[in-house]
Amino acid sequence: MEPKGPPKDLLAQAEGLRGVDPSTPGFRERLLALLLEAKARWESLSPEEKRRLLALLGALLSLLPWGRLGWIGALFQRASIVLADEPVSNLDRDTAENVVRILAGLSRNDVTVISVLHDLDLALSYFSRVYVLSDGRLREIV
Repeated sequence: MEPKGPPKDLLAQAEGLRGVDPSTPGFRERLLALLLEAKARWESLSPEEKRRLLALLGALLSLLPWGRLGWIGALFQRASIVLADEPVSNLDRDTAENVVRILAGLSRNDVTVISVLHDLDLALSYFSRVYVLSDGRLREIV
């Protein structure tokens, strides 16, 4: 993607999406286009523009429903805790592993990750502490 316009246009686009209801048709497409544009132009932004853009993008991403990876918005805002309720349900195996790999990476970098996964093997493959809720009791597996 070829960068277009000055950085202030990019910030104006992000600001323009702030007041839009995320359920509005086209919101996700506009947000995706903004993310791709931000990625393409990242190196040309000043540190202040990068900071402002990350804050705006984090706020926009956090508006997405959590089940649709809206929790990614919390990452942009440097959350210390991420709650991910079934973040990989309805995803193919490769995508699910990529999402869990990201969550596991966060947990190794001073972010507390609390996630509900129905695939015990997947959880055991990536996390150092795994708990199982069964018959109303929580027990630690590892």
